[in-house]
Amino acid sequence: MAQVSGRRRISGWLKMTILSLLVEGPLHGYAIMKRVAENTRETWTPTPGSLYPALNELLRERLVEEREEYVGKRKRIVYRITERGLQFFLEKSREIRLRTTPSILGFLRSQVEAMKRLGMPLDDVRDLARHIDNVIEELLNIRLELASMLGDRGVSRSAARPGPPSRS
Repeated sequence: MAQVSGRRRISGWLKMTILSLLVEGPLHGYAIMKRVAENTRETWTPTPGSLYPALNELLRERLVEEREEYVGKRKRIVYRITERGLQFFLEKSREIRLRTTPSILGFLRSQVEAMKRLGMPLDDVRDLARHIDNVIEELLNIRLELASMLGDRGVSRSAARPGPPSRS
């Protein structure tokens, strides 16, 4: 990893993951590790050796703040995203979305093409179709939330479905 003023630079991915969890509400370090594990279906759990340096960097950048909380006699530190952190998260999320959406769509198209060329078993094709259906369902839920924020309260699930993308 790159060095910054003698310190190891923390992965932007880990920082964005932490911020995305804190957008939902304050969490202590162990809860952050557990939520990452749950959200990744146990494929990734940050270690304390990577999580706490990332949290300290977010604190230095004033993207999160901490407070002490007592559970019985045990003290733990709870982290909360700041307004500055919310702005940073939204800006970086937009950059990530613009960079990754074309590559994700390209990857899925390539997967379909490879399946066609290899004559993949129907179970594999169905599995990919189910995965895409699940992603579409989640995107529709997000679209409905956005419509609600915009005041489009009459938007139904079918109206939230956009038409096919233009190929211009």
